[in-house]
Amino acid sequence: MGEVSLETSAYAKIILHAAKYPHCAVNGVLLADGSKVKSGNKNQELDIVDSIPLFHHSHYVSPMAEIALTQIELQAQSDNRVIAGYYAACENFRDNTVEKCPGQKIAEKIVEYFPSAVFIVVAIRGWYSTSTLQPSRYISIAKENGSPKMLTRCYSRLHTYLRQCLIYCKGGFKRTW
Repeated sequence: MGEVSLETSAYAKIILHAAKYPHCAVNGVLLADGSKVKSGNKNQELDIVDSIPLFHHSHYVSPMAEIALTQIELQAQSDNRVIAGYYAACENFRDNTVEKCPGQKIAEKIVEYFPSAVFIVVAIRGWYSTSTLQPSRYISIAKENGSPKMLTRCYSRLHTYLRQCLIYCKGGFKRTW
């Protein structure tokens, strides 16, 4: 598996989506820079430049999911980006494994079209037990059906970005992306 890097805004969208709906399982799609992607290469480095939140109520392949993925793919192509992965956060705090995450079928479909796709599992279990939010500890990455591996990269600008979003949204979470 090649190295995976996330832009700060993409990473923040994932965390904020999970934080906005802590009582629900959430999922979304990851977009990579199309100019840096080599077709057919399974072990390439990925630069995830954006994440698009999908659902917080329905996680199965449904007409809504198919339409959403089609629209995302068309928009991504016009911006020279590719769908390069999927993220999910489980409804239950204890279910932080790939097998228990929602949307396995969507993730499998993405892997069919993009063999080096990644699956990010947001482990929200530790968020409420610490005094400060340190999300980089609680995200793991798995490749296809492999076991999760901890994401080792530290995102120092994330805390500043999150603070700016939270200050802007003072009365509750609002979409700032």
